[in-house]
Amino acid sequence: MRSTLISLSLILFCFISQSQGRFRIMGKILTKEVNKVELIYIMKDSTFNVDNKIISIAGNSSFTFNGFTPYPYAAYFLFNDSVRSNLFFIDSGNTDVSVRGFNEEVALSYKIDAEYRASFLPLMTELKGKSQGFVSGLQALENVMDTALKSKKEDSLRLLIRQNLDFQKNYLRSFIEKNTGSYISLWLLYFDLIRFGYSQKLHEAFRMLTADIKSNPIGKAISTMLVNGLRIEVGRPFPKVELLSFSSREVEPISLRSKFTFIDFWYSNCAPCLAQFPELKKIYSEYSREKFDIIGISVDSDQQLWSKTIANRRIPWTHYLDLGGVVTGELSIFSFPTNFLLDSKGNIVKKDIGMDALKELLK
Repeated sequence: MRSTLISLSLILFCFISQSQGRFRIMGKILTKEVNKVELIYIMKDSTFNVDNKIISIAGNSSFTFNGFTPYPYAAYFLFNDSVRSNLFFIDSGNTDVSVRGFNEEVALSYKIDAEYRASFLPLMTELKGKSQGFVSGLQALENVMDTALKSKKEDSLRLLIRQNLDFQKNYLRSFIEKNTGSYISLWLLYFDLIRFGYSQKLHEAFRMLTADIKSNPIGKAISTMLVNGLRIEVGRPFPKVELLSFSSREVEPISLRSKFTFIDFWYSNCAPCLAQFPELKKIYSEYSREKFDIIGISVDSDQQLWSKTIANRRIPWTHYLDLGGVVTGELSIFSFPTNFLLDSKGNIVKKDIGMDALKELLK
C-alpha cells in the first residue's frame, strides 16, 4: 500500500512538473499580409519543444502554438517565410497575442516578456540615441565596400565599430548588474556572444549572474562558449585545428612558416570580408613568406562557392575551409571578418588588427 502511494505521488509530481512547463500561445491575425506563421526559438535545446512549429493561416484569422519550456525562452515569429517579428519571451502558461502587421510590435502577456519591454527596451532606445555617430560610421562603411576606399579609412571605421560595441557592452553590463537573477540578462548575454564573439567584458558580466541562472542549459552553453573564447585571447597559442585545404583538397593541420602569420576568418557573402582583400594583397606581395604569411579560413557552407570566390578574386595565400563554421563556432568566433596575428611560435600577438596597424608592425 505504501509503495503504491509513493508511486502515485511520483506520477502526480511528474505530471504537475510537466504541466507547469506547458505553454500555449493563442494568436489573432488582424492583417491580410500574413498567411503563414512560424515560431522560431533562438537556441535548440532538448528541454524546449513545440508541438506545432509552423502554422498556415490560409484564410483563418487565428493560430495556436502549444509546447513545453522549463524556463523562460527567447523566440520570435517568422511571417510568410521571410519577415521576422521582434524578439519576445515565452514562459509556462497561456497567453494571447495579436498580429496587426509586419512592422507592428508583437507583445505577449507573460510576465517576463512584459519585464523585457519595460526594463530593457527603453535602455536600447537610449543607447540608439547615443549611437548616432555609429550609424554614420556604418553608412561610411557601405561606401568603403562600394568604392574600395583606402585602408586608412577602413581602419578608422573598424575602430569606430569596436568602440561602439564596447559602448553597447557597457550598457549590457549595467543592466546585468541590476538584474543578476534575470533570464533576460542571460539571454542578452547569449545574443551578444553569438553576434560579437568572446570578450572579457562579456565574461565578467556572466560571472555576475546568480548560480541558478547560470546552471540552466542556456547558462551552461554560454559558459562553454566563454571558456572556448578564452583559448583565442592575445598571448595564448592559437589552437591547433585540422581543416580542408584548398590546394590539396585534403583535411590537414594548419602549419605556420613565417615570423608573422595573419589568420583571416571570412566567408564569400561577407562584404566587409571581401572589401579588405585588395589591401591584404598589397601587404602580402611586399614581404617574403619568411617574414609574413596569410592563412584564410572560410566558414562557407558551400564548398563550390568558396573555391569559386578564391579563384575569381585571385586570392594568392593559403586557404582552408571550415565547412559551415563548425570549428570556428567551437572557438566562439561568430562575427566576420575576424583576424589574428600570430608570431613564429603560433602565439596570438594581435586580434582584429587593422591594415594600417598591420603595416606599421611589419616595418
